[in-house]
Amino acid sequence: MRHRSCLLILSVLMLLFFSVPAVAEDGEIILEAKYLEWGNGYLEASQEFDLWYYGKHLTGDTLSIDILNELYSLNQVSFTACKKSPPHYQILAKRVTIYEKEKIIFSGARIKIGSIIVPMPFDLTLEYHDGHYDFPEWLPELFISLEDGIGVRYTMARTFFNKLDTTTTVFATTSGKYQLALNLDYLLAKNLNLSSELIFDQGWDSEIELRWENKGGSLGGKVGWEKQEDETEKTNLVIDYLNNGWSTKLTFEKELFSKFIPDVQLSTPMYNLEGINLMVTSGVALEKDRQIYHNKVYTTLVLKDQYNFGERVDLGWKLEPGYVWVEDYSDAYNLKSAIWMQANIMPSLDLNVEYGRRDIWGSLPTNLTEWSLEEYVNGGISYSSRNTLDEGWDLDVLAKYNLRNRKFSEIEASITRAFDCYNLEFNIDILHPTMQMGINLKY
Repeated sequence: MRHRSCLLILSVLMLLFFSVPAVAEDGEIILEAKYLEWGNGYLEASQEFDLWYYGKHLTGDTLSIDILNELYSLNQVSFTACKKSPPHYQILAKRVTIYEKEKIIFSGARIKIGSIIVPMPFDLTLEYHDGHYDFPEWLPELFISLEDGIGVRYTMARTFFNKLDTTTTVFATTSGKYQLALNLDYLLAKNLNLSSELIFDQGWDSEIELRWENKGGSLGGKVGWEKQEDETEKTNLVIDYLNNGWSTKLTFEKELFSKFIPDVQLSTPMYNLEGINLMVTSGVALEKDRQIYHNKVYTTLVLKDQYNFGERVDLGWKLEPGYVWVEDYSDAYNLKSAIWMQANIMPSLDLNVEYGRRDIWGSLPTNLTEWSLEEYVNGGISYSSRNTLDEGWDLDVLAKYNLRNRKFSEIEASITRAFDCYNLEFNIDILHPTMQMGINLKY
């Protein structure tokens, strides 16, 4: 008999004969029931039971455990992580099946919030990862925008045959804006994975990727296609290879009524030279200027380092000198530079600030947008205060200011009101006045 099976039987016997308190840590199993029967490798509980499984408490009417195969079947189950009485919410299910260290399936599931009961249109599946069972995101999010009106975003994640993971997201607003996104992730064989994404809104955006991975690196191929509402089309093909830090990427991109534009790129691993990190990227590509194509050669270096001042302040810098030559134009140089600081002002308050710029010397095509002058300051502040029941407030504010045109390009805030068993989350975009609200249950 397996070790975990012995642990379960020992826990039950101790409850029956020694009346130990029901306290289970992660990885432990404790069962309490009025009537228990044992025979033919099955342990059955009837007329109500309490099961503490991986630190979670489930109650129900009847329970059957196949000890040898580590398979649990529970009927008319109630589950919550709430520490209050009565609880803020409960998950009710007609049947719960536990496949040990694999998954938990809630069938006929409903959620009870206060006195309101809402049925779920699908089984709730919890996958086992890194020592615990993960609940999927399945509650709808409310979206409010001055431009798009009121909208709802709903995400559903499912797993089939322990190999196929699917995520479906539906988004719609009162202004007529909508989006449907489908993600698939399929394990074809050991180390070989197939993934795809399909997004439909005012246009189409699709992508499919095949990737092989091992401890030393990976080899992948990806094909993408998109079509916008104005009939603009774009197709791209990417093949990349990574081995011990060295990476090679071959890209082909094609727009409507044009030919494929290739780009071959090679990057070195990140080296540490006397405390300074260094990486080099070089490439050869084809550059399009109107309907004329030009050869392009480019090289970029990345140098960066950071320093610690005590336990509360980190200071870092980054330099990215680059060179590019474009046929029929000239060559040019650019230098991207940035300096940043992260500081823990007090135990519940963090601050980060960054100043960066890009300087350019030389002559280049006007459509070479990845080489444009810039100068900016961005920063953020994070506040978090929680009590022993994990209740409290979280606040994150991010902003980016463009010093060249003297305008903010980003101002966003995230506010979380945490309760013992759920969080109320608000995400606000100040520049494009929108607010997204959602409930995140704690399990």
